[in-house]
Amino acid sequence: MIRLTDVVFQKNFLPSQDPVLKKWNENVLPFFDKKANFGTMVGAAGKSITYAHFSHPHPRATVLVATGWSENLLKYAEVIHDLFVAGYEVYAYDHRGQGLSQRLIGHPERSYVECFDDYVTDVEKLIESVIRPKTSGKIFGLAHSMGAMIYLLGMAYGRVPFDAVVLSSPMLAIRFGGMPTPVARALAFLGCTLRQGDAYAVLQKDSDPESPFEKNIVTRCKSRYAIGMQIARNLPQVRVGGVSYRWVKEALEGTDKVPKIPALLGNRPLLITQSEVDHVVRNDAQDTFAAACSNCTKIVYPNAKHELFMEIDETRNKVFADIFSFFEKHEK
Repeated sequence: MIRLTDVVFQKNFLPSQDPVLKKWNENVLPFFDKKANFGTMVGAAGKSITYAHFSHPHPRATVLVATGWSENLLKYAEVIHDLFVAGYEVYAYDHRGQGLSQRLIGHPERSYVECFDDYVTDVEKLIESVIRPKTSGKIFGLAHSMGAMIYLLGMAYGRVPFDAVVLSSPMLAIRFGGMPTPVARALAFLGCTLRQGDAYAVLQKDSDPESPFEKNIVTRCKSRYAIGMQIARNLPQVRVGGVSYRWVKEALEGTDKVPKIPALLGNRPLLITQSEVDHVVRNDAQDTFAAACSNCTKIVYPNAKHELFMEIDETRNKVFADIFSFFEKHEK
């Protein structure tokens, strides 16, 4: 479907001896282009959801990878590679309205969802129709930010049957810059009431694939940031700008359910990997949630920013060592 090597390494972005770019050039890209088996399925309300499957000859278990808001599975090629090398069969997918999945409104960059539960239905259908028929073994979840919130809602209501889940910087409460949450909620309600739900929320706009590293608030790794921007620059169809009023309304209604989730999860094993310096989601909500769960481990990574999977190697290596240790514990 897509040859990622052609997207990432073009004339304006040549391989170098930088260890991250070297890894992508020599290992990640050849692996991805050889092993990625793309497919689509029909999700909630008949929308097309794109996924990729990486079949392992002797899998220890299967891992379903969910990205965060506005991201795409191509950006997660290194995550998928590292899981595969560790012995896992891997599936990854793009949430509705972003990445390679179907857009929901006329403006392709404006983040919109009709109902937050549609995200959950998409995961439920993906497991039921694509993954479960091909495996009788354990299925683990690995999700970042918004993807983590989607997984939690699915598990809490018995719709997503993961055996164990890693939640990276989970979106249990959202930061709206300097805007208080009640104000964001009121503006979203007003926008939807005035039938402007698909319009950009206040201060939101189209993406800027040329935005410099120095302005980013999600990672300290310049090379991984550059790769993500390169994908967006050379593949315009995966770009996502800001959020719509409807997305804000639905996301807040989703996070409103967080206090009830721990009691519904039972003894389901969870690992929360928390970035110490997170300007996207609230860590205090993660702390409260972890304390309320019966089987949740939380690990904090000093100085790390929101996108732990895209962080500098010093942090990222620790994150994945903890993830693999957690999965190994629950394989049997």
